[in-house]
Formats: sequence, C-alpha cells, structure tokens
Amino acid sequence: MQELTPRSAWTLFIVSIVLLGGLAFYASQSAENYTDSERWVSHTREVEWQLALLRSELAISALQARGADEAALRPAAVSQPERKVETQIAEIQRLTEDNPVQQASIGKLASLLRPAVTPLAAAGAAGNATLQQETSLLDQMQNEEERLLAARQLVSQANYHWLQSMLTVALLVVLGLMSFIFSTLLAQLAMRGKAEKSVRRLSAHILDAQDTERRRLARELHDGVGQLFAGIKMEMDMLKKESPVPALPEVVDSCQRMAEQGLSETRTLSYLLHPPMLDELGFQHAVRWFVEGFSNRSKIAVRLKFSEPFQRLPKQVELVLFRVIQESLANIHRHSGSLEAEINVAEQPEVVRISIRDYGKGIPEKMLRNMEQTSAGAGVGLGGMRERISELDGRFAIESGSGGTTLHISIPLPLPEESAASGDSRPQANATVENALNPPVDDTDPGGLAMVAAS
Repeated sequence: MQELTPRSAWTLFIVSIVLLGGLAFYASQSAENYTDSERWVSHTREVEWQLALLRSELAISALQARGADEAALRPAAVSQPERKVETQIAEIQRLTEDNPVQQASIGKLASLLRPAVTPLAAAGAAGNATLQQETSLLDQMQNEEERLLAARQLVSQANYHWLQSMLTVALLVVLGLMSFIFSTLLAQLAMRGKAEKSVRRLSAHILDAQDTERRRLARELHDGVGQLFAGIKMEMDMLKKESPVPALPEVVDSCQRMAEQGLSETRTLSYLLHPPMLDELGFQHAVRWFVEGFSNRSKIAVRLKFSEPFQRLPKQVELVLFRVIQESLANIHRHSGSLEAEINVAEQPEVVRISIRDYGKGIPEKMLRNMEQTSAGAGVGLGGMRERISELDGRFAIESGSGGTTLHISIPLPLPEESAASGDSRPQANATVENALNPPVDDTDPGGLAMVAAS
C-alpha cells in the first residue's frame, strides 16, 4: 500500500463525511416516513374500533326498543343510547375528515339515525328496514377501513424495509471506512517501523564505520607518528651524548622533553581511540585501565565494581559497553560537576547490566523528558549510544534528580549456539600482547584526551 499523503487523507475524510451525512439524511427521511405510515395505520385501527362501538350501541338500542314497555322507557332508557350513538357518530366524523367517502357514508348514517328521537312505537317494519340500512352503511365503512388498513400496512412495511436497508447500508459503509482506515493505519505503522529500522541500521553502520576509522587512526598514530617521536627521542639521546658544544645539551633536553610529551600524548590518544586491550584482554581489563587513567586525568574518583565471576562478552557487546562508559564519564566530567562516580557491571547468563551514577547537579526535567520522548538534546555521543544499544535489542534508561544522574543499560547476551551460528563467539581471556599489558598513561593530561576520544 502506498503512503497516504495529507492531501489524500483530507480528501478521504471529506468524502467520508459527505457519504455519512447523506446516509444519515436518507435514514432520517426513512424513519420519518415509517413513523407517518405507522401513525396512519394506528388511525385506521382507531376508526375501526369506533365503528365497532357504534355498531354495538345501535344493536343495544334496537334490542331495548323491541323488548321494553314504551311508556316506561321513553324518558330515560331511550335517551341514553341515543346520546351514546350521537357521540360515536361525531367521533367517527372527526376521525374521517381526510376521507370524503367515509364522510359521505357517516352523513347518511347520521340522517338515518335522526328519526330515532321519535317515539319507539314507530319501530317495527320501518325500524327493521332502517336498521338494515344502518348495518349496510356500517359494513361499507368497515370494508373501506379494512381496505385502507391493508394499503397503509403495505406502505408501512415498505417504509420499514427501506429504513432497515438504509441503516444496514450505513452500518456497512461505516464498517468499511473503519476497516480501510484501520488497514491504512496498520500499513503506515508498518512502513514507519521499517523506516525506523532502516534508520537504526544506518546509524549502526555509521557507528561501526566510526569504530573502524578510530581503529585505523589509532594504528596510524601508534605506528606512524608515535614511531617518529620515538626516533626523534633516540636521535636526541645520541646527539646529547656525542655533542662537544656546552650549551647544546640544554637545547637537546628541552627538545627531548617535548618529544617525550608528544610521544606520550600520541600513544595515549591512540589507546583512547581504540585500546588494543579491549580486543586482547577483554572488556573488564580495558575498562579498569580506562577508568584509572580517567580518574588520574580528571580528578574524579570513580568506583568500579564487576560481578564475580566475569567472563568475556561478544566483541560487539564489549565495544558498545566500553563506548557507553567512555561517553558517560566524559559527560560527567563536562556537565555534572560531580567529584565522584560509580560504575556497576553485572553479568548474568542471559543479560549484562551496567549502572553509571554521578552525584552532580542532574539533568533538567524538561531536557530529560525531551531526551526520553524524542532523543532531542541527547547529543551526538549519547544519541549514538542509544542507537547502538537499541541495535543490540538492549534497554537504555536515564534517572536524574537533584542528587545526580544514573544510567541503566542492559543488553541481552546470545546463547552459545546463537553466537557460534553468527560467528561472534566470545573471545578467550588468555590472549596477551606487550602493548595491551602495558598501556601508556599520561598523567600530564588533565582529562582533555579522554573527552576528545569519547566525543
């Protein structure tokens, strides 16, 4: 799936709003039509009910007129049914105002019932004929209402099905839009994840290239410039011994001291760029040497503690951890103002953990939050370390307050069979070389070389 641009996203949003608005409008119209049709169905049933009540009242009135004594019933019994019949007729006329056919029928029925106010003695053959006409009119009206009821029920069912269809279409459209948006979001997240992995991979390659270049520079400094200084020193020694000029030994001594200082700084810088001890003797010895030199140069007391026993780690892990300690101590020297620091290294069967703590002024809360969320303000060195650790599937966390700052680093260790399969087996700890056993330490450097090497 191609990346969704902001323009296409807005277009999709507008189309979705218009589509959902149209569906909502038609659904509202369908609901209104269905409500109207149901109201007409209820109205027809009410008319049928009133016709049934009128038929009942007329039947009761006819029975009372035939079986009762005329003189006894005229003042009371006759007047009650007549009033009920008139009330029913008025109600039916009101309910059928919209139907001219029913209005005509109820008008005829009312005209037939008006003679009912005459004495009940008039009931007889003429009364029976009138009753038959009344029943016939009621039957016609009942049939008309049944026809209207059937038609209105069909309309109501049609409106109901249309409303149901509109709601179903709206639901399907909403589900379709949600599915499309969700799938697009998943695709965007997948693409973003791939991009982040590519960036991390590129960053790891850049850092690896940096280490390779450091190793080359360290070798060039040690084998090139360092050898030149050593040669100059030896020539100065010979010149000092063989020269007959009295003032020349002082000049030679001065040149010799400068050559010795240049040689010492060159060798120190070479070892700081990439200490051969890290490759030959391992992480533990390299860190002890570096921390000792750092404490001598920076006057910061560093307490270093390793778990026992501590074995050799994979080369890539050792390099990353060494660079993390190097960068962390450089930051402590530059920013924290602390005169003490602690480094604890613990090796477990499946993970190696390091905590680095100082007792300085700490990191401002806003800067720390930005570093955790976006890595902004982390600097090139610290950001690079975070990327290195992330590339090894490790964890990097910072805790900071008024009492100082603590870094927590953990990197999982590969199983022996995984290390053998990847070709990154743990180096042996018994390899030795002369330069690794006797690394140079320049006590005249106040700490600047360590800072330059770690930056």
